[in-house]
Amino acid sequence: MDFFTSLWKTYKRAQEENLVDQHGDGPVLLPLYHENKRANKNIINVRLNNDGTFRTAEWLEDDARIIFPVTESSITRTANLAPHVLVDKFKTYSPDANALYDFFFDRLDQWIDQANSKVATFLTIIKNTLQDEHLIENIAKSLYDNPTIEDFTVSYQTDKGVTKSIDLSDVFLEFTIEQFNGLQDKSVTNYTELHQSYVDFVETQNQKDAIEHPEWFDTCMISGTKQRIAKNHRTVFGRSGLISISNHSEAYKGRYKDQKDAKENMIRIGQETSDMIHLMLKYLLENKNSGVWLGGDQYMVTWFDDDLINNHGLDLKQPKTFENLFDAIPDNDTATVKPNQTNKNIRNSVATGVKRYDDQATYNIAILNKTAPGRTSLKYFRQLSGSQLTKNLNKWIENYSWTSSYKGVDRRKTPSIQNVLTVAFGIDRKAQYLDFDNEAFQSVLYQELLSTLIDGKSIPQSITQKMKVNIKSPQRYPHHWQHVLETSMGVLHKANGKDFSPMLDQKETDRSYLFGRLLAIYELIERQKYYHIDGQMDRDTNAKRLWTAYTSNPTKVMTQLENKTKSYEEALFKRSPGIAIKLQKEKQAIITALDEHRQDKNFSKPLDYTFIFGYNGQINQFYQKSESETLDANSSK
Repeated sequence: MDFFTSLWKTYKRAQEENLVDQHGDGPVLLPLYHENKRANKNIINVRLNNDGTFRTAEWLEDDARIIFPVTESSITRTANLAPHVLVDKFKTYSPDANALYDFFFDRLDQWIDQANSKVATFLTIIKNTLQDEHLIENIAKSLYDNPTIEDFTVSYQTDKGVTKSIDLSDVFLEFTIEQFNGLQDKSVTNYTELHQSYVDFVETQNQKDAIEHPEWFDTCMISGTKQRIAKNHRTVFGRSGLISISNHSEAYKGRYKDQKDAKENMIRIGQETSDMIHLMLKYLLENKNSGVWLGGDQYMVTWFDDDLINNHGLDLKQPKTFENLFDAIPDNDTATVKPNQTNKNIRNSVATGVKRYDDQATYNIAILNKTAPGRTSLKYFRQLSGSQLTKNLNKWIENYSWTSSYKGVDRRKTPSIQNVLTVAFGIDRKAQYLDFDNEAFQSVLYQELLSTLIDGKSIPQSITQKMKVNIKSPQRYPHHWQHVLETSMGVLHKANGKDFSPMLDQKETDRSYLFGRLLAIYELIERQKYYHIDGQMDRDTNAKRLWTAYTSNPTKVMTQLENKTKSYEEALFKRSPGIAIKLQKEKQAIITALDEHRQDKNFSKPLDYTFIFGYNGQINQFYQKSESETLDANSSK
């Protein structure tokens, strides 16, 4: 199934389940032939009494959204060449707008004639308000003290006596009728019966046009039904369109040899189908659980066919920190469009590795990119069954999870896509997180890595190779070295046919692995000296400072570290001989194992990535043994 068909079918399902035009705290899946607009000091709500008299006017709070009916022409207008319905810029309602004014009210009258009595009353009250010559005066006096008005320009004085002016011509007017029909306040935004009335009005007009203009109608190639073929399509991001070419034959004149050839090759999408596709996509992008900004001009949408809110929370990008991926997820769903229980727990499914969603559920994921002014492209789209999603997620968890110990507690952690990208290419200049300089570069990488996870592939070598380089440079990560270390080990521990464990492998004879163990010993000698003698350590160890040089020339720097840690080792023998002896024995065993490689021509070559697993295993073994010995000593008392 292609992207458009999937969106269309999802909207159809939403209609069947009565999920369209449901109002709550979150975004609203808009009904057909409607649009929403976010307030940003550009929308005035005109409040009317139920007898139609003016009551008050107020600026809508920033980020508040209004919903209003539109036409195929008005939704794609580049100027005020086609008016919206009911809600539009103030200047639309002026008789000076000439043909625009007449067209607006002619269509409004047609709607009133078709609507039921209650809706017709609502519309008539608004119509009369719009035609009231005192409307701008009433609005201005409600908003400001002692205003002066010239056309649409309102001048007023502030509390400090400063004269200011504001042009209301491009301000949108929303309308609310208080205690409408003796009941609750009804606005153009929340009056769902009004919305359905307009849908019915448009469909009735289409039925008339089908008789008078049959050439406007054809079989929609997505729905398979006969519809009015869309001349224009909604935009996705601002004025950026996903479908940007007219479906009418006149747009293709000269491109095909004859009418038959044109009809067979043109993509024909019905007006209704186009609206369903774009409204569904709009909802997914606006919903915080289903729409994710990937950086630059790139966005991702994800959803289950039977879970429109995408409350499963399959968070492929966030969180930004390695540790948080498996944190408990609060169940604080406040959205109107509720998921079924099957999909509600998918976030926890990913977190625990336990499948909590149905094998037959269909998961959709798409990446959209604004490629140029006025153009949006579909960069990636996949559909997976629940069973295949489970398989691929489990593969990611199995391949890239890593167990680390924190305060004596072992935790298995799996890096998110964001983790992998920032560790590979991020810059450590902020204490809170690794930073990305190039958003466009990030979005390209994200798409590549996302397909890796969803398609069950291995992380690309371009990323793993960058991690192999990064783990040799701890000084580049003053705030996030541990994060870089653990994420890299998670990604790399099964690379190149290897399968390294967090535990020390005493039988591993790999040269780089052994040198990594030795580096850990030098680290431990210095740290234990300060821990047992000085009580604190406020600087990096020599092992940490010489880390990069050591990985580039291990034999030379090994000698330097041996000399630099000699005094620490001697001091440790005096204060904590047990620890000193244990570390000395480990060091000697490692050097003996390295002696087997001395005749190898590559003995002094730079270390490969496997050194980090030797280092980590040696560190873990020391602290685990120390904790075990402490527990045994305490239990024997």
